[in-house]
Order: sequence, then structure tokens, then C-alpha cells
Amino acid sequence: MKTQYGWLNNPKYCGVTLPNANAREKIVACLHDADLVGHLIQPEWVFKPLFDMVAHFYKPKLEQTFYAYANDAIARRRPFYDAFKDTKVLLCGAKAVKYQKVLQDRYGWTGIVGTVDCPSWDQHEDAIHNMSLIYSSQPYRLAIVAAGAPGKVLTLHAKKLGTVGIDFGSGAEIAIQADEKGLDAWDYTEFPKY
Repeated sequence: MKTQYGWLNNPKYCGVTLPNANAREKIVACLHDADLVGHLIQPEWVFKPLFDMVAHFYKPKLEQTFYAYANDAIARRRPFYDAFKDTKVLLCGAKAVKYQKVLQDRYGWTGIVGTVDCPSWDQHEDAIHNMSLIYSSQPYRLAIVAAGAPGKVLTLHAKKLGTVGIDFGSGAEIAIQADEKGLDAWDYTEFPKY
């Protein structure tokens, strides 16, 4: 498996080192509880056969799925930035503070209620606690999460709070990296670097 999935022991890639039974059980529960599940469809990408194996073994109800890399396309569209400009939003992930600055300074977002750091699986419980604290004092309508593997758990926690959680993944990276080059996300054509 290590030859096929070289990132297995790299917590910097997806925020978790595998194997990790705790992470597996929580993420499988998220797979069962999610309203929408995104997955990759290219058979040459290692994530497609991995997702197929997980779906076959755990048998989640996948009534509504979508192409997971849609976040890339959404993050490159001006309507995304216009649609949520004034919405009460919480940003979650290791780069949430940097993403907040870009969204406020470049795109004029005024509704960001705060940020929650979650650089790896080891911090996901603290992140959940902080999401709840912020929600109790400043209810947000949307949690935009870019936190790798822990992002699945944080997104479902937003749902449990009664709000919407979106695992935006590399969508945040696109806005950040475009800004670093002095560009709006819709003018940025490079693949995000992690």
C-alpha cells in the first residue's frame, strides 16, 4: 500500500498519518452522515481506487455525490466570492487566518466571524471545541473548511451545530496563492501547490 499511496506517513499532506484507527472510524462516520460526498473519478489517480475500496467495504448511502475537484473550479469563479461576501462565515484550517486576510482584503468579505486552526488530526478535537465556542457567541451560517482529513470531521460538526459546513479543500489554496501573485482567483491558472 505504501508504494501506491506515498503520502501515508506524511501528516503535512492530509493532516493525518496512517494507519490511524481513530481517524478511520470518525471519517467513516462522516461518510455515512454527509449530505453530499465528493470523490475523484480519474482511475489513474490513486484516490479513485481508494474511494472505491472504502465505499465497497463500508457501504455508505451515496445518494448524492459530486466531483470532488469542483472546489477548484468554484474557487476560480467570481460569483463564489460575491455570493458569500456578507454571509456570516467561519474559516477552519491551518491557513484560515491567511485565507481570512485574502477574502477580506481582496474580495471585500465582511461577514467572517472568526477562524479556527486545525493543522493536523491531533488538533481536530480542539478545533471542534473552538467551532462550538464561536457558534455560541456568533452564530455563523457557513463553515468553510480546508483542513485535509480532519476537515471531514469539522464539516460534519458544523452540520451538528445547525449550520452548513463545506469541505473546500484546495479551494482556499487557490485564493491564497493567486493573491500572493497579485491576481484574483479567476485570473489564476496554476495548479495549487501544497
